[in-house]
Amino acid sequence: MIKINIYKIKTNKLELMPCDILLIKGEGRGFIPETICNIQNSIYSHSAVLIDAKNEKIIEAGWFNVLYNNLDFYKGRIDVYRCLELNNSLREQVIDYLIKQLGKLYDYKMLFLEMCRYLIGLTIPKFYKNTPSVICSELISDSWRSIGIDLCPNIKYPSPKDIFLSNKLCHIGSL
Repeated sequence: MIKINIYKIKTNKLELMPCDILLIKGEGRGFIPETICNIQNSIYSHSAVLIDAKNEKIIEAGWFNVLYNNLDFYKGRIDVYRCLELNNSLREQVIDYLIKQLGKLYDYKMLFLEMCRYLIGLTIPKFYKNTPSVICSELISDSWRSIGIDLCPNIKYPSPKDIFLSNKLCHIGSL
């Protein structure tokens, strides 16, 4: 396991911590984010995890693969959520899991299946997930499941809206 420094940092009077979940608003950001918002009936089109509060680094499932990015890339469109069940040891385990996912491909088939789930109520087949690819909200959900916390019970492949509706998270603020 990778040993990390658990820094807290205040930005705009908001205290950020590693493993804060970032839900990204999609309105006004182009066809794909707006379509995702419209299909889910949600303001969120994307999600990421803060892994280094001091340097404002995030890990996300981007349009091609899982990668590092800077928090600044989404500033002005972020709502920050936190799972209060995490201690420093669990944060390290989540971050270790996320780092191991770097480079995984984006799952466009899953994106299509999520669209079908919202538009026509199609349940995603349980046998589907035999690929090493992932979507943004699935990356977050799987990270927390790896430490025994199910953010979205009964939803194997959650969307950003499902993450938002989790009763395990509390809203910390907006950036």
